[in-house]
Amino acid sequence: MFTATDDAIIFPNRTIEHFVINATHTNLATGFTLTETDHFTDFTAAGQIKEVGIVWHLRDANGKLVVVHAGQLVVVAATGEVLKFTPNINPDFTAVICPALGGKPAS
Repeated sequence: MFTATDDAIIFPNRTIEHFVINATHTNLATGFTLTETDHFTDFTAAGQIKEVGIVWHLRDANGKLVVVHAGQLVVVAATGEVLKFTPNINPDFTAVICPALGGKPAS
């Protein structure tokens, strides 16, 4: 479950969007839950999306911070192909969320 806000500025050749996401992730097998609050900005231009900010900010039920990823990620807008990313961002969603919830990504 999640809620998100998106504030956008749209120009003829580019878009700037600021997102705030609040989400709850639950391991259905164990009931273990993490909450997430992220703040990031997407810059879309010339067929690419550059995302900058906090893209993972996960806390356990006690409020303990368990995962933080922040930095920059650049992808091809049409395909999602990752072009580059800074060291503290993992562009693989399942590689981050599954272990954080006590599981393993599907192989």
